[in-house]
Amino acid sequence: MGFSNEFTQLINSMCVGNITSIITNFGNTDPVNCYRGVPQGSPISSILFVIFLEPLLQWINDRAVGFQMKTSNISSLAFVDDMCLLSNTVDNLQQNIDKVQEFCFYYGVEINYDGREKSVYTTNEQGNSNIYIR
Repeated sequence: MGFSNEFTQLINSMCVGNITSIITNFGNTDPVNCYRGVPQGSPISSILFVIFLEPLLQWINDRAVGFQMKTSNISSLAFVDDMCLLSNTVDNLQQNIDKVQEFCFYYGVEINYDGREKSVYTTNEQGNSNIYIR
């Protein structure tokens, strides 16, 4: 995305070598190494999310098929670290998911798919099609 080496090194230094422990009724656990992600509650979390999310949302809105509301094409909604893709058909929704995955792959970002059931709401009277996160 064109950030300087100094900025990248600063962000990286905040995200590597972190340890944590868990507070229990019996005291704190031994320290545990954190090998991925941003520490919970870190102020860098929201900054990194906005740096990544804004271009992603712009990219989606420029390329994705959403649904029409008056003169606007709405293809995504986002808040904090959640994103909702919107579309007028199940096939177009799958295309939008594929676009997000393409963007993430290009920038080397892994989607943290947690495996919980995802909701798909449709007015399709023929039933829902399967939606895939590949």
